[in-house]
Amino acid sequence: MPKPLKSKRFIYLAWLALLLLSYSLYTLFWWQNQHILHTQKHNQIAQQIAQLQAQADTVLESFAAFQSRLTLTQDKTIRPFAELLLKRNPHIYCLQTVQRVTHSEVAGLERTMRAAGYRGFQVHDFDYDKTRKSLPLKVSAVHFPIVFMAPLPREAEQVLGLDVNAVHFLSPQLQNSGQQVKGWSTGPFRLIEGDIAYGLTIPVYQLGGQNPDSSWPLYAGLVIKAKDIIAKLQDFPPGWQVRMEYIGVANAAQVELFNVRAAGSLAWLDRLLPQIEIASPIASDSQPFKLYTQQQLRWQSWLGMVPLMMAAFLLLVLLLALRWQYSERLRRITVQRHKNQLHRWATQDRLTRCANRQNFDQRMSIASQSETPFTLVYLDLDYFKPINDQYGHLAGDAVLLEVAQRLRRTVRSQDLVARWGGDEFAILVLGLSDQERCAALRQALLDALAPPFIWQAQTLTLSASIGIASYPAEAQSVSELLQLADQRMYRHKVATRNREVEI
Repeated sequence: MPKPLKSKRFIYLAWLALLLLSYSLYTLFWWQNQHILHTQKHNQIAQQIAQLQAQADTVLESFAAFQSRLTLTQDKTIRPFAELLLKRNPHIYCLQTVQRVTHSEVAGLERTMRAAGYRGFQVHDFDYDKTRKSLPLKVSAVHFPIVFMAPLPREAEQVLGLDVNAVHFLSPQLQNSGQQVKGWSTGPFRLIEGDIAYGLTIPVYQLGGQNPDSSWPLYAGLVIKAKDIIAKLQDFPPGWQVRMEYIGVANAAQVELFNVRAAGSLAWLDRLLPQIEIASPIASDSQPFKLYTQQQLRWQSWLGMVPLMMAAFLLLVLLLALRWQYSERLRRITVQRHKNQLHRWATQDRLTRCANRQNFDQRMSIASQSETPFTLVYLDLDYFKPINDQYGHLAGDAVLLEVAQRLRRTVRSQDLVARWGGDEFAILVLGLSDQERCAALRQALLDALAPPFIWQAQTLTLSASIGIASYPAEAQSVSELLQLADQRMYRHKVATRNREVEI
């Protein structure tokens, strides 16, 4: 086979592999993005439901606390308060009160309720599973009839007086609520009017009365319809299904509270894509429910991200180009900095950042060859060695660095300050040969070094011996200039020591 054909086939395969890799990466990114969005929406729905349940707990506790100070015959006082609570919390269907009575107390309760205005009140059982109609009351040691309800629907005759203890999935609710002395919910059940709902009950603590551990005389309750919860939730995105199930006691009438799908139909191609499913319990101690969300992914969302991915790809190419340009520029800057650093190491003293002796000699030689008048200042620090011996090299280095900074601040910017070696410094002053100006420079340098040096709360003092010589007024060569400045510096040091001895 010819080589060009093999080369073309290799290129085609490489492009195919690149496309497959890009498609896989894009699909993975899309899947992760959809999962993140689904999780955020799921948490938002769960938080909304938890807020509704928290409001229900607050309403029920307020209703129970209000009843703890009243009697059942004070209906005109209880009902307005209950209706106010319902008005402010429209997701709550109704409020109820359940009273515990013995079988011998049933007749007295019926007379009391009829006298209070409930003429047809009668304690009765209810056939929930078959006929869904009222039944005569069976003899039992204890009954739990519903004695208050707000609002009063058409079905109030069947609800008021209903013995909750006769309904198999409502009785455990009262037991759990009384034993744990807190709100406790039933599982989902179908109301007489046909809607799915669940109840929440809490014992009423009566002031001045007996409050047993489990057999409470009064229970406050409320009912929440599933459709009222759904109405409070925001619209679901296309392809979504939201389900809420009861995870409390095992003998609930049913488990599922609601199961709703988003409006709109799905294309058959959408069903080829995977689904996202998330389940999490609702954060409530009194209402044990679990939220399930399911989303059928759609091709529309996959295709909708293609322009974004293309833009991201182009942006990535641009960023890579800019990154390469930046790296190249950074490399050149790094190389130049390295060169500059090597140059500084070759021409500067590393401690004081002044010129070193080699650089100073070179600059002085250039000045002499160009016949430019200049003055050499040779400076030797006095009493530096005791500072180094007593306080250590760190103190000595700090003093040398401060001396260099003071010298640079004293002379002009075009003058060159160099560390000659050890505690010796040299200054190259261009265009200066006048004796009076040289004397003024000497005094300025001595004044600059006169203030004490502070190191770690220690006050350190030192002085300097200075020798000054000018070229070509006083020397015809650099070596003569250095020798003359050194001699004058030595004479200055001796004279200073003699004055100290005389003092």
